Amino acid sequence: MKKRFVIILLLVLSIFMLTSCKKDDEPVVVKKDPFIPSQTKVIAENMQEETVFAVLDAEGNIVSLKVVAVLDNVEADNYYTINAHTLGTNANLSENNPLVKEGNLIKIPVKNAKNKYYYELELDKTKYELPYKFKFTYYLGEEEKTLNEILGKAGTFKIKLEITPNEAVAKEIREQFVAQVQVPIDIDKAEVIDDDGAMTSVLAGSVRTIAYFGMPGSKSSYELTIKTDSFMRINATISLQAIDMSSIDLENIFANLNMFGEELSPEALKAMVILMLGGLAEGMSEFSFIHLLNTQIKGALQGVLENPMDFSGLDQLGVAIQNIAPPVASIADEELRGQILASYLAVTVAASEAFAPEIMTSIQECIVQVGTDVSRMESYDPKYQKIVATKTALEGLIPKIEALDISILEDVALIKNNIASMGSDYALYDNDVKEVFDNFHKLLNNIETLGTKIGVLIQKLAEYQAMMVANQDAFGSDPAVIAQVQTIINTISNEQGTGLINQLTGIASQIESSMPTTDDLTALGALFNKNPETGLTPLDMPLFAILEFSKEVNSVNVDTPMSAMTLLDGLSIAAQAKQAFASSASEEETIFYSFASLDVLQVKSLQFVITQK
Repeated sequence: MKKRFVIILLLVLSIFMLTSCKKDDEPVVVKKDPFIPSQTKVIAENMQEETVFAVLDAEGNIVSLKVVAVLDNVEADNYYTINAHTLGTNANLSENNPLVKEGNLIKIPVKNAKNKYYYELELDKTKYELPYKFKFTYYLGEEEKTLNEILGKAGTFKIKLEITPNEAVAKEIREQFVAQVQVPIDIDKAEVIDDDGAMTSVLAGSVRTIAYFGMPGSKSSYELTIKTDSFMRINATISLQAIDMSSIDLENIFANLNMFGEELSPEALKAMVILMLGGLAEGMSEFSFIHLLNTQIKGALQGVLENPMDFSGLDQLGVAIQNIAPPVASIADEELRGQILASYLAVTVAASEAFAPEIMTSIQECIVQVGTDVSRMESYDPKYQKIVATKTALEGLIPKIEALDISILEDVALIKNNIASMGSDYALYDNDVKEVFDNFHKLLNNIETLGTKIGVLIQKLAEYQAMMVANQDAFGSDPAVIAQVQTIINTISNEQGTGLINQLTGIASQIESSMPTTDDLTALGALFNKNPETGLTPLDMPLFAILEFSKEVNSVNVDTPMSAMTLLDGLSIAAQAKQAFASSASEEETIFYSFASLDVLQVKSLQFVITQK
């Protein structure tokens, strides 16, 4: 009986221990705050800020949709409510109290008063529409393909991007935003063949980011063509930027002006303004290179003129080398006689190469040309100032465009006049700068060649002198021969510093001091290297920058109703419109409406962040 009791007791203890011990792999359970507010409030007008996060698939369809919202100045012990189509994973980002979902009603429990209270709603993507529809279509050659069909394939690919204002979205939301689609291309893995229609194309490291715009009221279509050995998925990022054109009653302005009838609509003007803002920065950035190049050229040329090289003594050195032939007939040892004679012959060969007339003539001609080239480059300083004035006017345009400042007319006139002459000015500049650099490059090559050959001659003279010193006894006992050998040795170099090596070393030092530094040479050499993407060298860039900029500001935008106008013309008309109808301006601020709420709810701000995965 006692034994049976002990067994039962052990079993009970074992069961107790098993049920009371926590397993290592069990998750830690965080208890939710059981707080339940005693009051309920509807989210007030302009109390909330919203950021919409959307994920699109490769074709542009919505994969997921959520809103992160922040409430201002919430009061303690309150449910704040909003009606929205949500799924089941809403989140309180400020406290541990979970959001309560009762059908479409979302209740946000606020336990403690806060200036900023954050929460997140996972929206039902089938119930919401973005202000724009984005469609990505892929082609291998001319044949339409799905993304999966072309992944890893080699060839030339076209990506067609369509940006369409979404009529299913309320007008008060739809017309508040401009769409910007940024497409990153790794140029180490793919070559951009054509990005026609892109507003900007910015290279950072090995990634070229190409930006396209979508405008309220009009559909935009773009095609990006790339060539690659292995097509990789390209994940675009999209932002919707709010625009504020409410300060001007555009409908009234253009109805009264009647300049272009129905062709120049308010939407077209908005599009033109955004295009101008997005497109000018790239054209301006290349102007600074022209000044840098001009400065580099003049500095390098001036350096040559300020350090003139004197090669007048080289002819006498050539004669002196002829007078240091060894009296080898006095050497009894035939093998030694051949070695000393060979060393002297090596000196004469090195001297004939170092003192070659063609090198001397070419150097002197180049140096004379340098003086002319400095004047040529200085003649472009006033023309460069024209670029500076244009660049300054362009930079000043940006804030004026945003405000449609009427003084924009003066800037536009200046830019138009300067552009008219810059193309012809810099066509000449481009040719001149190439000629100047060809001459300068030729001069540097000749000087470098001369310096190298003089270095070889110094080495051969030193070897010859060392052999003569080491073998003085081999020339016999004839006093005349001994004196001749000693003269040869002293002629090559001596303590007085008048020897051949001494003089050549001085010339070599002069050459070295006149040459640019290694870094300068590297920088100058880079001016001749072609960019594999553009096929242009930096020397081609000044003219290229001018022509590209001219094309940028004078290009016709065929995707807008004002296709017969250039951007500068559009700016002029916009400024005239404001001047003529300043009284039409409204002081109202832009009003944003909630994206998530099923009710009409004004919010302080509304932003969209869209990614493609």
